[in-house]
Amino acid sequence: AITGNSKAIAAKEFPKLSLLCDLNNQTTAKLSSSVFTKIKWFNESKLVDSSFTLNKINSGKYTVRLEDAKGNQYTIPEFQMLTLPQPIKPTIQSTGDTLFCAGKSVELKANGSANMKFTWSTGAQSSNITVNESGTFKVLGTNEFNCKTSFSNAIQTKVFDNPAAPIIAQESPYFLSGKTKTDGDIKYAWEFNGSPLSEITSVLRVKEAGKYSNTAFKKYSNTLTCISPKVEFN
Repeated sequence: AITGNSKAIAAKEFPKLSLLCDLNNQTTAKLSSSVFTKIKWFNESKLVDSSFTLNKINSGKYTVRLEDAKGNQYTIPEFQMLTLPQPIKPTIQSTGDTLFCAGKSVELKANGSANMKFTWSTGAQSSNITVNESGTFKVLGTNEFNCKTSFSNAIQTKVFDNPAAPIIAQESPYFLSGKTKTDGDIKYAWEFNGSPLSEITSVLRVKEAGKYSNTAFKKYSNTLTCISPKVEFN
């Protein structure tokens, strides 16, 4: 029988359980509650911790015993808890050629699972980075549970020098010399009054007065040719 002094215990707000990865990618379980002040975690009936954050958990069957400020105890029945898996590493996509001339750049884009945040080997924290130098670049991802991937496969960029600007000099009334100081297999693009000429050598036979210009260019591959600044001569 219930006496006149008996008082029913009100239902408590159910605590919220969340799983996250720590800095070492190990799974941490956190129980948050505005009602309970004490907690005990049991794994296979063995007491494993007495704090609301359970670090470095192992997969297994757990029971939680909670206590409020008045000493009332509540038990969460046995449940299965699994460690968080390491997410799949991202990939890198380039929006252009990774071999480019000095002064140019290429954009690298990280691709991963939904809601993933990215950290590059340069320290940049974004999905895209713009690269204007030679180097090796990798990226890792962090998912919504703070679990980190391993680094992606590396992608390499390489910058090639532009030829130096030609120095145009009049060698005689009929010839202009437009050599550059840059070593290597250099060819030249001459123009007369803004129209291209067919000559690709450093010496140009002058046929009439006017404005001549010269640009040095070097072909590194079938897809990459670097050019110098244009120089004009009247």
